[in-house]
Amino acid sequence: MIDIRHFKHMVALAREMHFTSAAKLLNIAQPALSQSIRQLELELGVQLFNRSTRDVSLTPAGKVFYREALRTLQSLDTAVQATQSAARGEQGTVSIGYSTAAMLAYLPSILHRFREQFPAVGMEFSEYLTDDAVVDALRQSQIDIGCIQRCLRVDTLDHHLLNPVPIVVALNKNHRLAKATSLRLEELAGEPFIMPTRTRYNYLPEGSIPRIWKRAGLNPRLGARAESPSAVLGMVAANLGVCVMHDPLNLSHPDVVTVKIADFRASLPMQILWRRESFTQEIASFIQCARNEPAAAPTRRRKLKAT
Repeated sequence: MIDIRHFKHMVALAREMHFTSAAKLLNIAQPALSQSIRQLELELGVQLFNRSTRDVSLTPAGKVFYREALRTLQSLDTAVQATQSAARGEQGTVSIGYSTAAMLAYLPSILHRFREQFPAVGMEFSEYLTDDAVVDALRQSQIDIGCIQRCLRVDTLDHHLLNPVPIVVALNKNHRLAKATSLRLEELAGEPFIMPTRTRYNYLPEGSIPRIWKRAGLNPRLGARAESPSAVLGMVAANLGVCVMHDPLNLSHPDVVTVKIADFRASLPMQILWRRESFTQEIASFIQCARNEPAAAPTRRRKLKAT
């Protein structure tokens, strides 16, 4: 029966054209190499080498077998390397579902790090309007990893908490408080506020905005409603109102500044989820990149520059 050992022995002898040299290269005894070549020729029913007391040379059939044996060994080596690479999480594909807030916060830097460290791993993306939709997709095995904007505990899912994103006030650059290093929410009494819609993406967790107003003793006046953080920045830039929102780390507008809220520690949690029973090395590699996400810097007043 022909096995991979015969291929290696034949290739070594074809390269060296000398039994003793080939046996030394293979780190086996010369008689063992001679026996292996004879077994191979018997299995094939053809002579691969011309032998004399002084010379060894390939027969026409031997030249063909040598060429194919090289291809086989190279394919085997490629298969071994690919398998080992996949076992290390360096190949394959991972599907990622996310809420918009996650993509606007830490997810881009995690994706960048993951691509740099594991360039052979493919990534597929799905955006969802709500965290619950991300979790449902994960439960139904539609995605491998879910990135959401709040802390959830689901029995069948494992999780990793990312550094929370600070909550800030977005102001028009000409607003009376735009140059402040920090402000109290009470200072915004009477201001028109940009509010998130209830039917689409909410850029703060549901119920958090009323709690923020209650804590500050405010009864906010509606300036406009927005369906996304980019719409918020556009409306603030148009001076339609101010907005309390998560710090838009990956979104900008030249006419908008963000100011931290004094004595206010509210932040937006970010979480990565995956199915416990479907944990793969690719997912492990992604989670490792997420664990390496640096801590969030303190929020400072800053002008959002155009990208």
